[in-house]
Amino acid sequence: MWYTLVAYGDPYNEDALWAVITFHCLGEGTSVIEADGFAWPVTGLKSELAPSESTVNQVPPNPVGGVLVPVNKLEILAPYVALAGLIATVTIVIVKIRSRKPE
Repeated sequence: MWYTLVAYGDPYNEDALWAVITFHCLGEGTSVIEADGFAWPVTGLKSELAPSESTVNQVPPNPVGGVLVPVNKLEILAPYVALAGLIATVTIVIVKIRSRKPE
């Protein structure tokens, strides 16, 4: 890939941040990025810049979401089991009361 970075105005006499380039890596690992170029100062004379290399380390992204815990099925079903038990108990009581015949 090639990028052109241009700065206009008065000649720069000190280091400055001219550009920020973000790379979206496809996987984990280490890569070497090579950069070279030239400067064309106000004087009009093109001067080559020394090539430079940078080593970058791609790391996996942080997982999205919370903490993964096992599911306790009894804990999830407990309210429904209690409700079914209550309904069964009430039904048995009603049947017993109705089955008593007055003498």
